[in-house]
Amino acid sequence: MKNILSHQSTCQLTSSMKIVAWCLWVVLWSFEQVSGLSYNQPKLDPYATWNPNAILFTNSSMVGANPRGLFIDSNDSIYVVDQTNNRTVVWMNGSSIPTTTIYGNMGKPMCIFVTSNGDIYISDYTAKSQTSRWSLNANGSIPVMYGSSSCYGLFVDTNDTLYCALYSEHKVVKKWLGDNGSAITIIAGNGSSGSGLNQLNNPCGIFITIEFDLYVADYQNNRIQLFRHGETNGTTVAGSSSLNLTIALSGPNAVILDIDGYLFITEYSNNRVVGSGPNGFRCLLGCTTMGGIVTNQLSHPWNLAFDSRGNLYANEWATSRILKYVLLNNTLAKSYNQPTLPTNAIWDVNGSIYANATMTGGIPSNIFIDTNDSIYIVNQQNGEIQLWSNNTLNRKYTISGSPLNISSIFVATNGDIYIG
Repeated sequence: MKNILSHQSTCQLTSSMKIVAWCLWVVLWSFEQVSGLSYNQPKLDPYATWNPNAILFTNSSMVGANPRGLFIDSNDSIYVVDQTNNRTVVWMNGSSIPTTTIYGNMGKPMCIFVTSNGDIYISDYTAKSQTSRWSLNANGSIPVMYGSSSCYGLFVDTNDTLYCALYSEHKVVKKWLGDNGSAITIIAGNGSSGSGLNQLNNPCGIFITIEFDLYVADYQNNRIQLFRHGETNGTTVAGSSSLNLTIALSGPNAVILDIDGYLFITEYSNNRVVGSGPNGFRCLLGCTTMGGIVTNQLSHPWNLAFDSRGNLYANEWATSRILKYVLLNNTLAKSYNQPTLPTNAIWDVNGSIYANATMTGGIPSNIFIDTNDSIYIVNQQNGEIQLWSNNTLNRKYTISGSPLNISSIFVATNGDIYIG
């Protein structure tokens, strides 16, 4: 995955007329991050909480009835599969309005996964139960896997292997995407419904860790199963049948993990979201378990995703809403970037000029880049802060009214700006 780091330096250009101009060089260095992920796994407080009153992100007027597929990438682009209109609607880079719509040969699209290189994988319910690869720049697709039934859960791991939860066949299969002729193999479930350690009963959402362990929302068995890499017998890590005391579940249909490996689960039948932590499981959202249409209720949630700030998004089957739950407290979250670099990371020795004096003004004294890749540049001479929002190449804001001769800046996770 390509990532962006920034380095600041100043240069002084002296013409024959001895006119001095200052310019800012923001050099874009790129590196290959071997373990780069396309989705968000935030670092959360052990007792992180979310506002129980959701913000309505969108509804059936935009995503049709009974939306199922939901994905948020590491740039906070949001992808929602619209089964009613056989399309996928995309909100790019944190936009509040849809920016792209993907049409094509879809017949009731179900699940979606987006990789770090931008490939979009969508499973289809009626078109030969196939999974296809799409691109944002084209309305055509390439089939990558055919099945005898539809995927209710979809995932692509860091080795470019596609995983599919076959709901009606009670198993999870995988296929390597590097070779069109590669075989489809069973990795969990034996194809017959049951509650044994090697069985599943209508599996739905799946999650694969960077160690290639598989988590399965085992819907009818009311449990979350963990299959260690290479093992066919699972361990119940959530549900009343777990060896250790966890939590009783009813219709779990999605499971995701944060960076510490704690679980976040939607329960279709209980109309709620639960999560684990250092002291076990607790209810997080919809804790009355009464479905409804007010902002503190969920009605048959189907999927769950984090954005880069740790906010949770859930889509509802019954009310056709996409809801956003804002993270309230998270002291462990950083507002700045500290990427995990491979030991052989390299940077391009040829830098690019990101901005100069015509955009930043004279004497740019400092720079800050937050976790959304918004870039703040201090103009010491004019007492201004120039802002490029969410990795855009076009300057979006000028913040004025600052004292002259400011030399430093820091932006907190809640968006507060501190200067000195």
